Amino acid sequence: MAFAYRASLLFVAVASETDDALSLLQTAIVKQHKQEQGPKCGVVPTICPEEGKAKTDECPEGCKYIEDCDMCQQAAVFWNLSYGGENNWPNDPRPHGCFRNRKWQIKCNPDGPYGGFRGKWPVCQQICGHPRWVGTDYETTCHAVCTTTTTTTTTTKSYVTVVTTTTKEVKPDPDTTCTGQDCGIIPEVCANATQVFFRMGDLVHNNLGGKGPGGGPAEMKFVKAAVLDSRELDVIIHVKGNYNLGPPSWNEAINNQAGSIGASQGKYTFQFDIVYHETQEPATVPYLPMTYYDVDANTEWVASCDATAFVLHSPTDIRGTCTGNCCEHKGAVAQVRTPSNFESLDAQQKKAAVTYLYKDVHHFDVTWTLTRSVGGFMFMGSKGMACEMPR
Repeated sequence: MAFAYRASLLFVAVASETDDALSLLQTAIVKQHKQEQGPKCGVVPTICPEEGKAKTDECPEGCKYIEDCDMCQQAAVFWNLSYGGENNWPNDPRPHGCFRNRKWQIKCNPDGPYGGFRGKWPVCQQICGHPRWVGTDYETTCHAVCTTTTTTTTTTKSYVTVVTTTTKEVKPDPDTTCTGQDCGIIPEVCANATQVFFRMGDLVHNNLGGKGPGGGPAEMKFVKAAVLDSRELDVIIHVKGNYNLGPPSWNEAINNQAGSIGASQGKYTFQFDIVYHETQEPATVPYLPMTYYDVDANTEWVASCDATAFVLHSPTDIRGTCTGNCCEHKGAVAQVRTPSNFESLDAQQKKAAVTYLYKDVHHFDVTWTLTRSVGGFMFMGSKGMACEMPR
C-alpha cells in the first residue's frame, strides 16, 4: 500500500529505539490512513513521503516545513507521539518548525536560530500538486488541511487577500522583436501579466546551493514577491548541479526591484519555483514575463526551454538562436551600466536585456553561462521590455 511505504520512510525507527516509540508509530499510521480514506482534506498535513536528513534543516524536494507550532502540536497528538514544546532548549540551532529527536519526541522551532543539529530531523509535510509527485501514488493521497468555520461568521478564508488596483491599458511596445512558439501572447502579457519584484527585506533564505552567504535551506527565497488573483506569491530559486559563489554581497535584491546572483566562471541552471505564500503550494501563473539584465561584455549567455516567447529591444546587441522549444541569447559585446531603475532602462541597457515570456507555469529553468572570471545574473518579473509602460 502506498501510504504504508510513506509511513515507513518517515517513521520507521532503528532497532535500538524503544518499543514504546514503535507502538506509537503504528497508531499514527492507522490514524493517518483513516484520514486519507476520508475527505480530500485532513485535520493535519500529509506527511512527506521522504524524511529530511539528520543534522540538516532541509525538507526533501516536493515537501515543506510545518512552521505553525500549533499545527505541529496538533499533528504530534494526531500521530500519538509526544510533543515537547517550543523554544525550550539551549540557544543552539534547530530545524525550521516541526522536528524530532531520536526517540520521536516532536518539538517546534518557530523563531530560530535555524540549522541542522545532531540527533535532530526536520518533520516535513508534502506539497500537494508538486511535480515531484505527479504520476505517483503520493499524488492522489496528498491532502490539504481542512479549513474550519466558526459560530461568529458565515464564511471563512483560508488565505489573506491583497487589495489590487486597476491600471491603465498597456499596449505592446512597437520597438521590439519577438521569437518563439507564440508571440501572440504579448497583448495578454501587457494586459494581464503577473509582475515579480525582489526586495531585500523579503529575502528570507540566502543560501543558494548551500554556499551562503546565509544559512538555512540551500536556496534563495523571496517572500511576497508577486500577487496573483489577490494572493501573495513567493519565489524560490534552486541551482541544479554545481554552483560557485561569487562575491557574497552580489546575492541580493538590487534597488528592491531585481534579484541578483553572483558567481564565478561557469555554466549554471537555476530553477525558479512559484508558490502561494500562505500554503507554499505551487501557483500556476497564466502570464509571467521575466527580464534578464546586463547580459553583456561578450561573456554571458542566457537560455531556456520553458519560455513561450522571447522579446528583444529593437535595435539590440544581443544575438539569439532557437532550436525547437529552446532559445539561447548571447550577450552584448559592450559592457553596460547596472540600471538604477530596472523599470526605466536607457537605450544601452535595453540593448543588453532580454525578456522571456512564460505561460501557465509554476516553475521554470533558466541557464546562465559566464565566461569571464566573475559576474552577476540579474532578473526581474517585468513586462517593461515587451510593453509600452507608463512614464
